[in-house]
Amino acid sequence: MTKDVFNDAEISVPCPQCSHETVKTIGWLKTQNQLTCLCGATIMVDAKEALSEIRQAEKELADLGSMFE
Repeated sequence: MTKDVFNDAEISVPCPQCSHETVKTIGWLKTQNQLTCLCGATIMVDAKEALSEIRQAEKELADLGSMFE
């Protein structure tokens, strides 16, 4: 099982100004802290808690995979 298994999963990030949802991957969210909406608004991304949970899930999947090796 590889690390960062959820990197290609997509999440919609809603704009607080116009409500447009921009779809980004978890891998992208791990490396960026802001994005620009189609309306021009800058959206600050604070994904620390979600990323912590994703990393924990990745670790648990890796541990589970090693049980079958």
